[in-house]
Amino acid sequence: MKSKIAIGVILILFAACKPVSKVLNNSNVETERQSVLKAFEKNDLLVPFLSANINVSITNKEKVTNLSGSFRFIKDSAIWLSVSPGLGIEVARVLIRKDSIFVLDRIKSIAYSGNLQSIAKLLNFEFTFNDFQSIFLGSYGSNANIVYNSTNLLTADFEQTAESFVFKGKNSPVDKISMREFHISKQLYKAAGYKLAYNDTNLLTINYTDFNKLDQYAIPEMLKIQLLSNAKSSSFEIAYLKPEITEGINVAVKIPTRYTIVSIENLFNNSKTN
Repeated sequence: MKSKIAIGVILILFAACKPVSKVLNNSNVETERQSVLKAFEKNDLLVPFLSANINVSITNKEKVTNLSGSFRFIKDSAIWLSVSPGLGIEVARVLIRKDSIFVLDRIKSIAYSGNLQSIAKLLNFEFTFNDFQSIFLGSYGSNANIVYNSTNLLTADFEQTAESFVFKGKNSPVDKISMREFHISKQLYKAAGYKLAYNDTNLLTINYTDFNKLDQYAIPEMLKIQLLSNAKSSSFEIAYLKPEITEGINVAVKIPTRYTIVSIENLFNNSKTN
């Protein structure tokens, strides 16, 4: 059971309550919008390499599981995670690449393999690799489809709360998008949160708790994700500890010959039944 929950670390994507917002004066909205986006672009640099220790908390069906592990990242190339329970024995290793995903179940000696389209279909959200790296690192540059394709920051309704600037995208019946919001922190001009409602039955909420400067880059202290899908809610929190910009990091996932290789869809099906 622990291994299945640990493996689900990248699949089960705690939303902070939003303060009452106010709409900016129409005469100033475009000037304010351009100023915010200019500052955001300056601060929204995506780190090229990163390694960090992580603490993970997963809540699923009211059960909370705490894990620890390692996180490694190569921009536009790979996201690598290794997770362990309290005893420190690795139970799962995950590798996400631009067109594929591999998950190793160390307990059952199973290797799950598939593509990102399978994840998008099963989670009822359209995720690309750029979306994954944006979510994990809190950097939503122009390559992040999840923001720029669904919430055009140049045309979205523009408001502000006490703590953030809020971009509300237009509803899209064609894409079955009923709500999308992107929040930019007033203090750091970094991503503060993102909400996306799809098909009236799925809600993805992402929040960030502070950022730490690492050279010219800002690394989130904590990432909080909540996924509500077909009335079932799961949440995931990851705290980044001692992040370092490390070139030449190893992101390989070697599948032992004794492992059984199955489709990634089997992992999702097993998770739904437990």
